[in-house]
Amino acid sequence: MWLYGCLSEDTEILTLNGWERYHKAIEESPVICYNMDKDSFEIHQPERSFIYENKHPAYRIKSDFTDQIVSRNHRCIVERGGRKVFAYAETLERQESVPFLESLHDLPETIPYPHEGTSITKQDLLQRVRLQEYQQKQEGESNPSGAMRGEGVDNLPCMWGYGKTRTTLATVEEVEYVGNMWCVQVPTGAFVARRNGQIFITGNSGFPKSLNIGLAIDKKLGLKSKIIGKGKSGNANTHTRSLNMVKNPFGGEYEIKQAQNQWQGWGTALKPAYEPIIVARKPFKGTVADNVIKYGVGGINIDGCRIPLENGETIATNVGFLDNLQSDGWGTKKCITEKTSQGRFPANVIHDGSDEVESLFPHTKSGKMTSEHQRHTDGSPNGIYGKFNKEHPLSETYGDSGSASRFFYCAKANKKDRDEGLEIAASTINDGRKKSIDNPYQRGETLRKNIHPTVKPCELMQYLVRLVTPKGGIILDPFMGSGSTGKACMFENRERQADYKFIGIDLEEEYCNIARDRIDYALNKYKYDYQQELEKAKEKGQLSLF
Repeated sequence: MWLYGCLSEDTEILTLNGWERYHKAIEESPVICYNMDKDSFEIHQPERSFIYENKHPAYRIKSDFTDQIVSRNHRCIVERGGRKVFAYAETLERQESVPFLESLHDLPETIPYPHEGTSITKQDLLQRVRLQEYQQKQEGESNPSGAMRGEGVDNLPCMWGYGKTRTTLATVEEVEYVGNMWCVQVPTGAFVARRNGQIFITGNSGFPKSLNIGLAIDKKLGLKSKIIGKGKSGNANTHTRSLNMVKNPFGGEYEIKQAQNQWQGWGTALKPAYEPIIVARKPFKGTVADNVIKYGVGGINIDGCRIPLENGETIATNVGFLDNLQSDGWGTKKCITEKTSQGRFPANVIHDGSDEVESLFPHTKSGKMTSEHQRHTDGSPNGIYGKFNKEHPLSETYGDSGSASRFFYCAKANKKDRDEGLEIAASTINDGRKKSIDNPYQRGETLRKNIHPTVKPCELMQYLVRLVTPKGGIILDPFMGSGSTGKACMFENRERQADYKFIGIDLEEEYCNIARDRIDYALNKYKYDYQQELEKAKEKGQLSLF
């Protein structure tokens, strides 16, 4: 996984000291942050900083009011549907509405500093920026980025504050960028930055990091954390900070530290380990029945997506009701319980069946009573939940046992699934590193035909398509990637006579070609499989049996 999302080296961030680029002590400078939830500005100490050498494509976000260069996985702020949201740089559209400040006078009159229980006025901050610029002139230093929009603070024509961010329609394009990229992490997730004299609001590095609370407390109290060892980063051009490791600015050897307080080992974030799937339905007028009759969509295919039972297993189901009313307790009618082999009701959790996931589920037993057990009535003919049916034995119940994972659909990933139908040569991706690494975005070691970084299992996509699409429906995938959805539709047509029509769209021609071959494979699966089996048999010198 691509871990870092950062800004070009010539980007400055706004701190209480003025505009600052990356330096080793940048974490000592309180940063002017943006709180997207409150649409307000705050001052916070950086939790950590990042810098690394970049040799990958980056993204330039540019308009008359902003000019940003960000790396992949950087969390940019864009305005969509009238509200600001975070979006990873690689997912941005060609044009996006992005927030900016025309000058620092757009900041509110007072900016709170929650950690110190105080605040700073805008005029005080402007004075600090003016002082910084004066000192730079005295020292003969140049300011490549200029002041706000290329002018000094004193020369700004506008002396009143807008108090909020503005938005500009910016063009997003992929660019080649070789050089250092850097970023800070702040509690609000966003901060004020500047490049080429233009001020904008941007987010943290994209991958969630966990702050070592123990080391942070040591630092706050002025204590020197204990050094318990040294390590090497493996790449002298990579810089990061993990839970218990603090690396030097450009990688190489780093110190492993231990906090001198009770909070050693405590952090602020867990490793992201789930992938949300959103199933949404457009709001409609009238009832669900009206919508289904008119448009043929709007429901969930419960029976078509039931969780299969194993080894002739049966489970209890409520299949009918008696006409006679029960007592005044819970419910009004007697439910008849019988066995079914139809499958379990689909849940809103799907797992991949891996050993790691299976081990998390407990072994459970449910529902079954032996002939020696009787349901208690406490001497009352009406029992607990109403009057028992006299024809129904009190000891007869249905149950099962096993891993609790049996209650959830399992879509197992298949390594063969990625490359089925692709006749192209397998390859790696050279990202320019001297030492290759192997992850979804920089596959420097493993040979693959399907080079898409996030291939979804075909079995999973079959399930999701079947869940919401009636037979004969049209499936549109506007971000098709390597065509897993289209491949799933073809398998559904073959296995369940679904008669689906598929439309796929993708920006990258290379992915479209891969998707075309994978979908064609699924459409003609048996033909391809038969040809491949014949070729394998010939290679082994086997003769046909027919």
